Amino acid sequence: MSEVRIPTNRPGVYALVDAGDEALVAGHRWHVQDVDGCLYAQTNIPTIPGQRSLRMHRLLMPEVPYIDHRNGNGLDCRRSNMRPATHAQNMKNRKRHSNNTSGFKGVSLDKETGRWMARIYCDGRPIRLGGYATPDEAGMAYDEAALIHHGEFARTNAMLAATG
Repeated sequence: MSEVRIPTNRPGVYALVDAGDEALVAGHRWHVQDVDGCLYAQTNIPTIPGQRSLRMHRLLMPEVPYIDHRNGNGLDCRRSNMRPATHAQNMKNRKRHSNNTSGFKGVSLDKETGRWMARIYCDGRPIRLGGYATPDEAGMAYDEAALIHHGEFARTNAMLAATG
């Protein structure tokens, strides 16, 4: 199916939808919302007594409680990129935190030992993966654990390096 670029309030920034969904989104003015470094297309829907904000993916899949963007791009609202998820699954597919200093998801420096610690969260609990001499080694340990514990929702360091 072909895709359509939907303009937003930011010059040169577009949301993507399938051609079959263009009619659903075309009648709205879309602005970009930045949520922890992830951009989303959002519009205001007039309601009584005020206005309600609505993200494009929510307009396209209103029956789904949590929607995960497979590629991590909140502006890519093609059906092939969106999937139903639980809140926990959606969190597994997140990018690195903006305050990350190691350059790798799940990796931090233990200042006492000088070693790079790898850790992953599963069911809300941290799993320590060990200490490593370099952040690269710790990042690889995180990636292996993410594939095991997060399955299809894993967003590995290797994926982040490839997509940004």
